[in-house]
Amino acid sequence: MALNDRIAVVTMAYNEPDYMRIWCDYYGRQLGRRNCYIVDHGSNDGSTDNLGDINVMRIPRSPADDPRRAAFLSKFCSALLDYYDVVLYVDIDEIAVPDPRYFPDLASFCASVTQPVLNAIGVNVIHRLHHEVPYDPSRPVLAQRSWIFKASSMCKVVLIRRPVVWAPGFHSADAPVAFSQLYLFHLRWYDLDSALRRLAKTRGMEWQFADACAHQRVPDEGLIQQFTGFSSLPTDERDLDARTEPVSGFTDAVIKSQVGRENDTYRITLDIWPDALWRVPERFRAAF
Repeated sequence: MALNDRIAVVTMAYNEPDYMRIWCDYYGRQLGRRNCYIVDHGSNDGSTDNLGDINVMRIPRSPADDPRRAAFLSKFCSALLDYYDVVLYVDIDEIAVPDPRYFPDLASFCASVTQPVLNAIGVNVIHRLHHEVPYDPSRPVLAQRSWIFKASSMCKVVLIRRPVVWAPGFHSADAPVAFSQLYLFHLRWYDLDSALRRLAKTRGMEWQFADACAHQRVPDEGLIQQFTGFSSLPTDERDLDARTEPVSGFTDAVIKSQVGRENDTYRITLDIWPDALWRVPERFRAAF
């Protein structure tokens, strides 16, 4: 049995044409398409059709409900451990990449992990306005986007070897924080045009709770202001390595934030935000 046949990756999606190809191409190449699972929450745009060996499990459309989604996927991912040694859960706009300095691919990284539950180092890919052109889907993302910024909310539990229960939004789980050389590249900010299209969709969706995920229902002007603010941050061109600054200081702060939160829904602080943009190291540029 091939190494990657012991590793599964799961996501959940609804009408995500801009992200679907990126997600399927990356994880299909890394782990094999038959080990990729998409829970399709009622897509009607064709984005989950004709995906070949990728497993698409279709469930009825219902109002967006993060607690319900987290509970369902906690059970589903935990059940997959009956057949896989490792299960990854990532959102459709999240790409988990081990540092190529230490690991040739995701399968090798997963095989090396001894921790039963592992967080990723969470970073957001930013379309740096007035410096970078709109995204060209015929080219890799990181060949076009040179900057990322840290966010503790993206330091998610991504890899499990035992059953876990995720909190809504998957920002934490019932396990202590543990990091390695795994980065989670969040693509919400990777292209302004794509972000505006997605925002129009999420604004128009039915939500189970009126106050849920307000950041996904802001006016276009609010999103553009956020892009502008992130694009204006100073830049830091130090090499990124989990063992050294600035990355090590960031992950240490996330680990320390657990103190006193043992019984909270979110066991880490979600509000460690950037003071600078970090340049994407050259060794990551071919990842996706």
